[in-house]
Amino acid sequence: MQEFNARQYVAIDLANHAGMDKLPWNDRIQWVKDNIDSLDQHIPDDPKTKFLYIKAMKAIQSNEPTGFIMALDATNSGAQIMSVLGKCGVSASTCNVVNTGKREDLYTNIMDQVTCSGINRQDVKEAIIPMMYGSKAAPKALFGEGTDKLKAFNSAVEKTVPILGEMMALMKECWDSSAKFHTFTMPDGHVVRLPTMMLHQERIRVFDTSFTYQWKDIAPDTNSTSLLANVIHAVDGYVAREMVRRTNIAGFQLAHIHDSYWCSPCYMNQVRQFYKDILIELAQSNLLENIMGQLIGEKVELNYTHPDLWKEMKDAEYMLS
Repeated sequence: MQEFNARQYVAIDLANHAGMDKLPWNDRIQWVKDNIDSLDQHIPDDPKTKFLYIKAMKAIQSNEPTGFIMALDATNSGAQIMSVLGKCGVSASTCNVVNTGKREDLYTNIMDQVTCSGINRQDVKEAIIPMMYGSKAAPKALFGEGTDKLKAFNSAVEKTVPILGEMMALMKECWDSSAKFHTFTMPDGHVVRLPTMMLHQERIRVFDTSFTYQWKDIAPDTNSTSLLANVIHAVDGYVAREMVRRTNIAGFQLAHIHDSYWCSPCYMNQVRQFYKDILIELAQSNLLENIMGQLIGEKVELNYTHPDLWKEMKDAEYMLS
């Protein structure tokens, strides 16, 4: 894993907010060097990144301590977690779990596999994010049911992240249609309890008008796809808790928003290494079998396509980017 000093990490953060986050590390740093005298001319218009860019720009222009903190985000944590739980080398190679020699982008990789025209990266992103958590409706709504676009998109997803379809099938097997909740315990003792929430609605009439009243209640559901999302989010939460625990032991503070990890650039090498270590440990474990066993109440044994995936993960470069 490449390591950088604090100033280089500030440059990486600055380049990220300028839209360079898909470039290799050294290219991002070089972009800042090449534009160091004209950084104020590259301030983005997007309000989501504009002020973060300005903050990083002022930090890199300052010769005094600034208390600057920055973030690196997981490059699609959902796909990363599925890849390591299911030990899938093909899926791991598309979301930076292993080193392919470049900074991979899941959405672009799927788009490159699409065999028909008219589907762009933003389309892929809008369809795959809910699909990662069990939704089949989102791609149909975007591309149209039964269309060539939908078929091309689904085929590209199957080729690029085959673990998604496998995980959907496994979680479907674990769903208890008669249960009001599902529960399992994570490796750190955190108990996950998932009530089955059903949406009810009733039309209420008051004099000459009416309205639809909706409410949720705990009740069995024969056809839910929520288990996939909840298992992945549970593991994502475990990763975040482990990150905080390890940085506390190391003696520095870490903040996080989901899979976006914030700290002083002085400690970002350690943050990247901790994240890699945790995912390697997950790939070495049988956590998926363990969770499934708890859900169905019997021992589960799975056959993995890439059981030694963890060995290749040691050279990963862009798990956080």
